Amino acid sequence: MTLSTFGAIEVGELGPMFLRVDKLCSLAGIAVLAVALSGCGGGGGGLSEGNRQAGLSLVKASIMHARGGTGKYVDQDNTEQFIKVAVFDSGASEDHPDLDGNYDSVRYMSGTDGVDEIGHGTHVTGIIAAEKNGTGMHGIAYEARIASYKLDFDFLTFDTALAGEINYMETNEYFITNNSWGTDISITDDVEAPAYLANFDESVAAYVAYVDAGGVQIWAAGNDYQDQVSVEAGAPYRVDNLEDGWLAVVAVDLDGNEASYTNRCGVAAAWCLAAPGGDHPSLGGVPDSEGVYSTYIDDGYERLSGTSMAAPHVSGALAALKSLFPSLSYQELRDRILYTADDSGIYGTESIYGQGLLDLEEASRPQGGSSFALGAYDESAVESTAGASVRLRSGAISEYLAGRNILVLDNYQRAPFTVPLSSFASASAYLSMSDLGLETPERNWNDRGEDMRLAVAGDGFRVHGASNGAWFSGIGHGPRVMEGMAHLVGVSLPHGDYRMADDALGVTLGLASETGEFYMSAATGGAADRTSAAGAGIVGWNPETVLAASFVPSGAVESFGASVASKLKTPMGWAGAGAMELSGESLELSYSRNLAAGETYRLGMASRLAHLATGASPLVRFDDALLAKMELDFSLKLGRNTTLNARLGIERPAASGNGSIRAASSIDENGLIAYDDILIDGSKFLALDKVGVRVGY
Repeated sequence: MTLSTFGAIEVGELGPMFLRVDKLCSLAGIAVLAVALSGCGGGGGGLSEGNRQAGLSLVKASIMHARGGTGKYVDQDNTEQFIKVAVFDSGASEDHPDLDGNYDSVRYMSGTDGVDEIGHGTHVTGIIAAEKNGTGMHGIAYEARIASYKLDFDFLTFDTALAGEINYMETNEYFITNNSWGTDISITDDVEAPAYLANFDESVAAYVAYVDAGGVQIWAAGNDYQDQVSVEAGAPYRVDNLEDGWLAVVAVDLDGNEASYTNRCGVAAAWCLAAPGGDHPSLGGVPDSEGVYSTYIDDGYERLSGTSMAAPHVSGALAALKSLFPSLSYQELRDRILYTADDSGIYGTESIYGQGLLDLEEASRPQGGSSFALGAYDESAVESTAGASVRLRSGAISEYLAGRNILVLDNYQRAPFTVPLSSFASASAYLSMSDLGLETPERNWNDRGEDMRLAVAGDGFRVHGASNGAWFSGIGHGPRVMEGMAHLVGVSLPHGDYRMADDALGVTLGLASETGEFYMSAATGGAADRTSAAGAGIVGWNPETVLAASFVPSGAVESFGASVASKLKTPMGWAGAGAMELSGESLELSYSRNLAAGETYRLGMASRLAHLATGASPLVRFDDALLAKMELDFSLKLGRNTTLNARLGIERPAASGNGSIRAASSIDENGLIAYDDILIDGSKFLALDKVGVRVGY
């Protein structure tokens, strides 16, 4: 099979060599830019536009497209920005219906014009950026813009002209360049490779400057069945300061197997990967099922094969990913393509496939987990999204979170992703408007002379105490230990219905005098989970520690109390975790009084006034609030040891603690992050009506 060339050149004393286009479709014409097509195949069959180019499916491009990687993005000024790709090849077909809207400029070396006369450049350009217009096929970055540069392999002027054009692309910020051309010299050839590079000193210097400016050069690895890439694709092996902006691309066929003609990565494995190039099982041409389908001259389409076809898959991928992640540099995206390449199975052989097969589904998803942005730029402070969640009533989710997005950054490169804010929320009964419970705590006592031993066990507490009439002491454990100690004492202590950690410990002390009884109670919850018990309002706050004092005047008609709770895990009714977890403190004053009492019944009233001070989480904050609570308590003695207790309560904010979620909304190409403040009406979390029923024994 004859490989097409762009012209014969002499390189020093190395004899005749060819700078050629690395394609395997049968072409003729070695010294001139003329070509005779020989059985290159064609036709897309009855497939859809997106399926005719089978390489797109192999690299999972459609998933990246669905996520927004198309070659164009809209910046924060609502202006369309198109990613630009330079194509150094055989020229352009500006009037092709699948390309006419995506050419940004057409340039050419002296002695040529920009028209593609052989089809190779048109085919390569289509793989990168053929338009998605319902006809033909479309490219990987179908909204990108192309700067086409037509090469003329005149050895006397080639080095200077090429260097000038590389500098032009750098100046005009074409930081992706596709090169589907090269020699058959292996990068590891210790005679020909150094001599070749020495003859292109101006171009090599321009490439170094281009990479230093942040650009990426993508190279076809060559079609010479060699274990090493060509000298161009492997240049960083011999030239310093190139690797950061260099990619070599070997070819696989459309089934994902190593193409029969391709060079292998070899010593270039660190900057090399594989992409679809098609295959040529016979010298009679490339069957429809084997070649890469793309645009061609005379407004047509063809199937061609070669590493020439593999390289533009990577160039287009780089452009599409740049539109998806505009805040990442081109060289960061080059690293991302290598990092996310599929290295499973056969692709794990670095000497053949380098870092693996191009995988755009993986490249366009968060790597290493994700984090919430907190600062002004993507390099500022972040907070992990791992474990971040909030449990809210469904109405609150609909009102505050539904339809809103938040920007998160992956932990590999701070790549930005937009996700629904509601994905961090779940509906829960923790904030239901009623709290109905049936409890049967068991209370025992044992008189021993002047001392009395007491014990109370119930759902979530177990306490023991002792009293001799003048003093009282008790100790207990469990998530509702404060409530248990109130049962033990037999009077209403402030915050008796807190939920704490499962291993919470509590202690209470009491003294009796002629004026009344005075009690001090304290509990601490340790580090265990404090959100396992259901509840709403005060019973859902889950403090880590509580310190309470209460006074019951003689006659036990009324009582006064005060308490301090710290590290409230769900203040304001916001049951968050991770980066959405809130913590707070409360100071509460309470008053209770018997309204009516008889031998078998009691009707009491309790009122509480709580000041809530909430510390901000990385994303959420609430202002301080004042919460008022009123409760009616009715007890009916059903027998010597059994009492029925019913409660009706209402909680309302006396001064609402409004809040907000600070959600990153967008990021620009410089990494500057914009934020939205989602305002929250705190009164809707604090206003609760409650009913409770309890049987005590």
